[in-house]
Amino acid sequence: MTGNCIIVASLGRSGSTLLYNSILEIIGYHLGEQMFINNLDDCEYQEGAIYKTHDFPPDNPPNHAKFIWTFADPYEIVISVLRQEQKDGIGWIKEHFKYLNGNFNRYDDILDYDAMRLEEHFDRWYSEQNFDLLTVKYRSMWNYQKQLSQFVGNYMDLPTFNDRGERFEQLDKERQDKLVDAYGELHNKIENADKFKRW
Repeated sequence: MTGNCIIVASLGRSGSTLLYNSILEIIGYHLGEQMFINNLDDCEYQEGAIYKTHDFPPDNPPNHAKFIWTFADPYEIVISVLRQEQKDGIGWIKEHFKYLNGNFNRYDDILDYDAMRLEEHFDRWYSEQNFDLLTVKYRSMWNYQKQLSQFVGNYMDLPTFNDRGERFEQLDKERQDKLVDAYGELHNKIENADKFKRW
């Protein structure tokens, strides 16, 4: 990946940290501390650097910037966020909403309302861009390790897959219905999206 910089972006709770850390491991170093970029307009796009973000796509990044955007089922994302609050507290949630450009004031309504703007993220990222973009579903990353490695420029070995699919089935019927009402359209978009695509 000499000369390029890699930006790992995602809907959040969609495998971006896993992928970001896997790329760091194959490079063997990174510039400074973990380079999370909240606002891509402020990104320096240093050659050889690896960044992580949950921001919307940038307008005019430099030619040496290559983007990988990961996404997952919105039901799984919302459930994962709720579980993360139990683990790390409401402060983590507030930061996560800031990174996603979400509406933290509506967090309490997350089962009924797309407070993280997930559908807007999907619509803006899953489309033709003016930069080198690869999109991959979380559940499919392990099937495309070779292609991901080729895109990055080094072979990488992803850690063991963590299947979160049963979490939706474990919810009570009322909460399942709320998620379907609020995120059903996005769920269908993601179900019909290509598992792996080089734009």
